[in-house]
Amino acid sequence: MNYTDYLKVFFARLFILLALIAPVHGQTASDAPIVRWVHILGNRAFSGGELKALMVTRPSPWYDFLPRVAPRRYDAATFASDLDRLREYYRDQGYLAASIKSEIEHVSADEMGLKIRISEGAPTRISKASVIGGEDIDHAFGQLEG
Repeated sequence: MNYTDYLKVFFARLFILLALIAPVHGQTASDAPIVRWVHILGNRAFSGGELKALMVTRPSPWYDFLPRVAPRRYDAATFASDLDRLREYYRDQGYLAASIKSEIEHVSADEMGLKIRISEGAPTRISKASVIGGEDIDHAFGQLEG
């Protein structure tokens, strides 16, 4: 190998190293705290995993210290829309009296945990339905199942 081949190999390795260490384009450091955990309490009708799957806010992975792995940071607007999404889900499933409240627990200056407390209440059941008018009966009762 001659001198130019050594330089090509050196710069190729340097480029790969810098690509692994440098943050991905568009990632910026944020002042918002890192979300370390999300706990859902009081849910009986639906599993915690099922409810967490509806949310955008997620805890940061344990390996977020690695290069190119951005920690998941708290965004108040996103978390508020997550809570609204959970309320809508409960309402859609017939839990019209469900109450959902949240608590923020600061773990450290740059880390936090989120608690979501759910009071489901009794589900609303349809005991009797009648169709008045000339609507298609199959279509009308298809909407009332459950």
